[in-house]
Amino acid sequence: MPVQIDQVANRRLIAAFKSCGKTRGMMTFSLIDMGTAYRKAKVDLYYSTNPSLDRIAAYETDLEDNLTDLLVRINGESESWVHEVDFLGSYTFLPKSVRFTQGEEFLGSAKFSNPGMAWRNKCNEAQSAESAPPVAEFRLMAECTLDFHVLSSLWISKVGHKFDRELSTSAYGSRLRRRKDKEINSLSLGSFAPYLGPFQKWRDSGLGAMRSALMDA
Repeated sequence: MPVQIDQVANRRLIAAFKSCGKTRGMMTFSLIDMGTAYRKAKVDLYYSTNPSLDRIAAYETDLEDNLTDLLVRINGESESWVHEVDFLGSYTFLPKSVRFTQGEEFLGSAKFSNPGMAWRNKCNEAQSAESAPPVAEFRLMAECTLDFHVLSSLWISKVGHKFDRELSTSAYGSRLRRRKDKEINSLSLGSFAPYLGPFQKWRDSGLGAMRSALMDA
């Protein structure tokens, strides 16, 4: 199944991205830019819900060659490579949940600290209760290449941060790391600010607003 991309939107993003790397018609993206982008992409991937540690390690076996090859493509005139599956990557399915459709009232008579034993016990109880087999649910996830992640990180540092800057303080999640002067922090570990603090602030502010509304009602 090929990865589908909005062709018009993709061309606009590439055009905006390349315009940031041109000065009087000359490309200014360098191997240093690529190294910085990879450093941020690696941290972002490591703290994601689906870290690709094996692929990161494989990419780093020829890191300079891989980044140089990507740099040549970015600085080149052709844009067709951004539509190729070899650059975009593919998709995968990750386990989401397991649901017992019948006989769930018979489950949970014993508790196990070992996940494997707990799973086998649940299956045995469901089977003895003559219930239907458990139903597994999976989440569809993108499985992008490391080149894709590096280009995304480079785009964030050159273009995406301008969009982030226009967001109000009401936007809490996935905000970019910035210096005290509010400019993008190009040397930070990773692209995004820690999630937990903003999430707690969003939650507490929401609860506070609801309490105030109830008191004023």
